[in-house]
Amino acid sequence: RTGKLRGSEGWVRERLAERGDLTLDELCLALEREREIRVHRSAVGRWLHRLGLSHKKNAARRRAAAA
Repeated sequence: RTGKLRGSEGWVRERLAERGDLTLDELCLALEREREIRVHRSAVGRWLHRLGLSHKKNAARRRAAAA
């Protein structure tokens, strides 16, 4: 369900084109500030996945390569 996000696809594509390294948290904040849409980061992540868009991965969670 993405009722709150309906109509924001173009907006999010523009944001990611401008700054492709946005995190889900940053995207949620931008949605709230610029579009007055308050939504949980997991909903945004699922929505991006359904749109075929990706978001920045958390570098701290990446594992070091085995030597």
